[in-house]
Amino acid sequence: MPAFLWVVVVLLMLCWLFRHLRNPLYFACSAINAAIDASPCDAQGPPSRRTRSCATHGDVKLYVEITKVQRERERVSVFARALRSLPLRNGGAIRCIRRVNLVEPNVVWRPHGSGKSLLEHHRLLPRLHSVVDDAAAYAFHDSYAAQLQLRVRGNSYAMWQMAEAGAVTLPHVDDDLNFVTMGTYIVVVEGAELIVAWRRDELSEDEVLRALPSLEALHSVPSLTILRAVAGDVIYMPRNTVHMVVTETRKIHLAFHIYENI
Repeated sequence: MPAFLWVVVVLLMLCWLFRHLRNPLYFACSAINAAIDASPCDAQGPPSRRTRSCATHGDVKLYVEITKVQRERERVSVFARALRSLPLRNGGAIRCIRRVNLVEPNVVWRPHGSGKSLLEHHRLLPRLHSVVDDAAAYAFHDSYAAQLQLRVRGNSYAMWQMAEAGAVTLPHVDDDLNFVTMGTYIVVVEGAELIVAWRRDELSEDEVLRALPSLEALHSVPSLTILRAVAGDVIYMPRNTVHMVVTETRKIHLAFHIYENI
């Protein structure tokens, strides 16, 4: 091969590497795939002795469970590839409004309850953990303390949230116990996370959830915003913003809500 062709090949490879190193979707996808690889059920390898024997000895429930996990592994892999193929776009659905310095809270983490919504993948990826800390949000918004009674009625308290790399929160809208949607603030204390967001009036979360693991519908959404939030960022998303979050590296953030237009 002529020398100039080698130069072209090297330049193309460097461009490809540079593009990927600047693409936050690439790192989010990599975190998901690493979490799948670390999960205990390997769909690529041969079935274990226990898996083979469970069919022989009638342990059908275990066999079905393992098959279910293997099938979900493939769905999550497809989801990661679909995420990576999203167009990088700043549609203005959310934005970083300021930077702050916070330290990791001294709290006892508990599994995060997401109500009736399925916000995590089946037993494969790290789960979100949280703890309520309403007082932590007072310093970040003047209206937060004034909305105490609204939050009590809606059970919409501020929370510290933590997740390990590869955790996925599927598309949802933040609302309270009475289904009232609120503006959301996220204050990142540690780590990095990818936030994919868009306006609900352009595409509902139910439409995306029904089509998972495909994310094809998002390609044509004008307000689609892809934002990588890191320690120190304060992110704001207006009410009725659909969003999903992928944890790139172990993250801790404070999430709280403000009732808007009241």
